[in-house]
Amino acid sequence: MYSQCGDKIILRGPNKMTTWIDREGKSFAEIAKTGSNVVRIVAVSTDKPSDIKRWIEKCIELKMIPMVENHTATGKWDEVPAVVAWWTSDSMVNVIKRYDDVFILNIANECGDGNVTDEQLREGYSDFIVKIRAKGINCPVVIDGMQWAQKPNQMLRVAPYILESDPMKNVIFSSHFYGRNEESQVLPVAGQEAFIKETVDSYIAKDLCFIWGEFGAGVPSDGRPVAYKYLLDYSATNEVGCLPWSFDNCNNDGAFLNMTSDNTFAGTEGWGTEVLLSLPNSFKNTARTPLYIANGRSIKTK
Repeated sequence: MYSQCGDKIILRGPNKMTTWIDREGKSFAEIAKTGSNVVRIVAVSTDKPSDIKRWIEKCIELKMIPMVENHTATGKWDEVPAVVAWWTSDSMVNVIKRYDDVFILNIANECGDGNVTDEQLREGYSDFIVKIRAKGINCPVVIDGMQWAQKPNQMLRVAPYILESDPMKNVIFSSHFYGRNEESQVLPVAGQEAFIKETVDSYIAKDLCFIWGEFGAGVPSDGRPVAYKYLLDYSATNEVGCLPWSFDNCNNDGAFLNMTSDNTFAGTEGWGTEVLLSLPNSFKNTARTPLYIANGRSIKTK
């Protein structure tokens, strides 16, 4: 991604379960202290345009890129049209167009299981993008792959067609990584590293804009470690964006992915401290604020 100023934009910042944990967006100021240049903001279809506007504005004020994703259709390909209708409602379009030069639209989080075919993925997302562009929305759009965004090879097969269908040619392809391969098999750490490398190299070879839209540190329920340090390092070396899940302190089954104990910078702990602050390729050490935020220029993937 590049701004109109010509500076390269490498997305490095956390996910935030804003709609469930921090509806006022107070923790965005805490995230900014980590040096992050983006926040992937969780929204759902019951959120109002005024909510999205508030979250976008808070990010912009703090010199971070707001990337909003709709979580409603997670794992449910047949519900994506309703999500697209939410994005393209007149009231939502009015908000998005107001901030079109400082906004990234992640259409639908992890919106399909492993049964979505290449043809469905290709034709569906091409249609969704056309509908979004028809409303005058010009910002980059992010597409999550199928099988809860963990089939990057499938997305790679159809990505050129989807990109070509976009009048703006402004698409970011996203995969999520939690230690499994394309067939949902748990990989040993060495296998994970090979999978990460192959995925990044393949997207670079096709000159596609690619990010790791989510990744975690491990899955205690089955003793599965995740090669998050390698993902962080290889992404930095190859200028690939990466957004860990998440800067939250939830107490449900996903609590092991918490990066902070209390939604504050001071409460950053464990793998969160490593990824955000202490590792050589942590966000504190590598994230750069794009010039366009300061001077009002827009961003494109090409």
